[in-house]
Amino acid sequence: MANIFVFSSKSEGMGIVLIEAMAAGKPIIATDCPVGPRWVLDEGKAGVLVPVGDEEKMSLAIIDLIENPQKAKFFSQQALKRVKLFYPETIRKKWTFFLEDML
Repeated sequence: MANIFVFSSKSEGMGIVLIEAMAAGKPIIATDCPVGPRWVLDEGKAGVLVPVGDEEKMSLAIIDLIENPQKAKFFSQQALKRVKLFYPETIRKKWTFFLEDML
């Protein structure tokens, strides 16, 4: 099993695989695509964001998390907190509130 999840898309939508990695408690390094990873990773608070196409920054981010287990653990903990936003019961509550407000 991997210790770090690396996501190197040039473009992305919702990024479900990021949410799955967060639920597994993995520290994440992702490219800062125009849509998706920035929001899912809470502006970089729940994972490391690097510029799209910047292979050097991506490799340095990977090395940084490997060499700094405390930093990796921090991002893992932040990911586990953030992923709760995407739990079905959280989403259901938001939709229920939205639908009740519409009626």
